Amino acid sequence: RFALATGRRLVVLTASTLQQHAIVDTLRLLTKEAPRTIRLATRLRAKARMCASGDLLCHETTCAFASGYAEKRTEGDLVARCFDERGLALPDLVFAVGAEARACPYELQLDAARDAAVTVCDLNYAIDPLCAGPELRDPARLRDTIFVIDEAHQLPERARAALSLTLGGSELRAALEAG
Repeated sequence: RFALATGRRLVVLTASTLQQHAIVDTLRLLTKEAPRTIRLATRLRAKARMCASGDLLCHETTCAFASGYAEKRTEGDLVARCFDERGLALPDLVFAVGAEARACPYELQLDAARDAAVTVCDLNYAIDPLCAGPELRDPARLRDTIFVIDEAHQLPERARAALSLTLGGSELRAALEAG
C-alpha cells in the first residue's frame, strides 16, 4: 500500500512461481477498491516460456514476432491490451495478446512491466544481465523503487551462476591443446 500511495514502483523478487501467484492474489485483495484504469501489476515469466516462435533466437531478421515489434506494439496499443479489468498483466494474457498480434510476447511483458506499479518476477530479472530489465539498472529509477526479496538466501548462488563463465571439459581440453 505504501508504494502505491507514494507513487513508487514495487518489484517483488522470488524464486518460486507459487509465491508469485500468492503475491498477485494478495495484490488483488489489496486493490479491490482501486480504479480499474490503473496498470497495477505485471508478473513476468521466463523467456523460454514466453517465446511464441519456439526458437528463442530474438532478432528481427529471423523472427516474425521480433520483426517490426515497436510498430506492432504502438499501432495495436498492445501494452494497454495486456492489462485485464483488474489492472493485471499476467503471462497467459500477455502471451495471447502478443501471439495474436504477431508481436514478441517476451518483449511485451517487459514493456507492460515498465508501465505497471508492481512487478512480480524471478530473482534473475534483477541479477542476470541476460534478462534484467534496463530500468533495474537505471540509478534514477532505482531511487523510486522498493524491492521485496523473497528467499534472499538464494541471491549469492543465483548471482554466481548468472555472472560466472561455465567451461566444460571439451572447452578446457581445446584451450590446453591450443596452448
